[in-house]
Amino acid sequence: MQKATRAQGTGIPFYKLHGAGNDILVVFAKDLPRTGKAAFMRALCHRQLGIGADQVVEVLSLKPLSVQIWNQNGSKAEMCANGSRVLLFLAAKEGWISPRAAEVPLKVSGAQYYGRKVKDGYELCLGAPTLNGFDRLDLAPLSIPYHEVNVGNPHAVILCGNGRGQFQTESDFDFRQLGPRIETHAMFPEKINVEFVRSFARKGKEVRAEVDVWERGAGATLSCGSGAVAVAAVLKELQGATKVAIVMNGFKLQVRFEGDKAYLSGPCTLVAKGSYFY
Repeated sequence: MQKATRAQGTGIPFYKLHGAGNDILVVFAKDLPRTGKAAFMRALCHRQLGIGADQVVEVLSLKPLSVQIWNQNGSKAEMCANGSRVLLFLAAKEGWISPRAAEVPLKVSGAQYYGRKVKDGYELCLGAPTLNGFDRLDLAPLSIPYHEVNVGNPHAVILCGNGRGQFQTESDFDFRQLGPRIETHAMFPEKINVEFVRSFARKGKEVRAEVDVWERGAGATLSCGSGAVAVAAVLKELQGATKVAIVMNGFKLQVRFEGDKAYLSGPCTLVAKGSYFY
């Protein structure tokens, strides 16, 4: 593995947060090496040899707020919704944005989004998800039905329960085995994120879904914000749901729709801040 290098004894400031269990590191572009950045991100995210994270949010500027997302494997990502949410949370906490701002523009990997202030922090508007249709994926000996959705990054949503999919119970499949095979399937030359919807049901005014996720470039994670929105978009299409609670490993994310636009909210926690030496 190529190793990023820096003068010994100089540390890089970082914040570590998690959004619904999805752990994120926030660093500033000005502090990072100019070359070998992919190798640096892999080292930083290493669970034993680095700080450890699913994704990294590299802050390019604070005014206007602009970031680049990196995956655990050192690849760039178009979007990380939980990462964007925790950045808004951190920016408010650290005074980088006005606490009175009702809406905060945020550029993520070159695309424009915004956060909207709510009671417990900020919800992220991801715009209108694009549903690219229903298809079947040949994965010998399986033929797996899936919905392809784009919410700024690509997702394959697989309905496993409720009589709608090939897998009727959790024991029928192992998402940790199927996830990487689907992520890297030839059908998806840019690779893809995968959501396995184990069950869903309407409870009062909202639909509640239990979901496992395999993230492109990060593998099995405790939650995925853009994945939650992708699942909610499918359930909106199938069930007419405008409020969806997505539960991933016990963590709950809320997705609501205003017309076609999806808004994501959920818990954010600051875990640590410090310096990384490598």
